[in-house]
Amino acid sequence: MPKILTGVRADVFVCHDPFEEKLKAAGRWTNTVVVGYLEPVLAVRPGNPKNILTLEALAKPGVKIGLGDPRYSTCGELFVNALRERGLYDGVMKNATLQARSHAEVASGLIVGPLDAVVVWNFVVRLYPGKLEVVPTGISYPATRVTVLGLTTSENPALRDAFLDWCRQPAVQETFRRHGYQRR
Repeated sequence: MPKILTGVRADVFVCHDPFEEKLKAAGRWTNTVVVGYLEPVLAVRPGNPKNILTLEALAKPGVKIGLGDPRYSTCGELFVNALRERGLYDGVMKNATLQARSHAEVASGLIVGPLDAVVVWNFVVRLYPGKLEVVPTGISYPATRVTVLGLTTSENPALRDAFLDWCRQPAVQETFRRHGYQRR
């Protein structure tokens, strides 16, 4: 996005909320197609060896948690806001041993590292089949859309618009859902 904001030419940009608004404000946006949704999920190792069944369990002594750094991660920000709303922030965050910028780093901390639980976007679980198990938390997060944005810097607006039209097709939308980009 910083490159687009500084004028690098591009036709489309795939992102999630809230980045569309920044491109609109900069006059770089032409159109939006919503292709899916993101939600933070709590994931553990298969079989849930630490028996983490609730958010409160994340505050138990010795539980090691990984999440996106809320300063840079929308997922991390949504999760810590949910903790604050439930009065769990201090207890859970004392066990946050990894706050990273990438979901791959957070997931790897559980898969090959020392973590017991992670909070990642829903689609990340699909990237590592058999390595992550979702624990339902009952939290209803605000909708976070995955969007394909048309950009004003396109050198071929007709082709850009044709691609956006293609993204609106049910088969494309279903592909995103099948790969985890959906609300629970």
